Amino acid sequence: MRSFALLLSSISQQQQLAAALQAPRVLDVDGLAPAGIARLRERGAVVSEGLGGASLAEAIVAHEAVIVRSASTLTKDLLSSGAAASLRCVGRAGVGVDNIDTAAAAALGLPVVTSAGASTRAVVELTIGHLLQAARRLGDADAAVKRGDFAAFKAGAARTASELGGKRLGLLGFGRRASASMRLVAPP
Repeated sequence: MRSFALLLSSISQQQQLAAALQAPRVLDVDGLAPAGIARLRERGAVVSEGLGGASLAEAIVAHEAVIVRSASTLTKDLLSSGAAASLRCVGRAGVGVDNIDTAAAAALGLPVVTSAGASTRAVVELTIGHLLQAARRLGDADAAVKRGDFAAFKAGAARTASELGGKRLGLLGFGRRASASMRLVAPP
């Protein structure tokens, strides 16, 4: 019975070792949100956060994936160097890939993925905030208070401020952000 328990223990250790060897190693260069790091780890990734004083070329060596935000650039030279030989995927935490040489990545067979939808809610809420600011003339009110002349604001600009209720919102295009804006402001 004891030998059977040792065998099971040995098999379990072998499975753990095999799982560790198969776990993708991901380099988070510019600092993902803690929820993003947690999600990667939940899915079995081994995540290295930051460069730890190394250059990007030095840090990228032992990773299958690299994730950047806007602070780092993945150039053709870096992607095609021996340092990036183990890469299987390039990720951009955010919208746009202007800091990634996508042609070089494609030539190397590296998919480039983004988290384009991740900021949609924040952008929509900012848009609605700007609508409220414009309709209520909050910038003018702020400037008047700073000048110590709120009475003049109330006598002039405040009279042209309006409410958004009952107004129509025109949306140009109907992509991810416009449709999310519509869902946020449309009556139930």
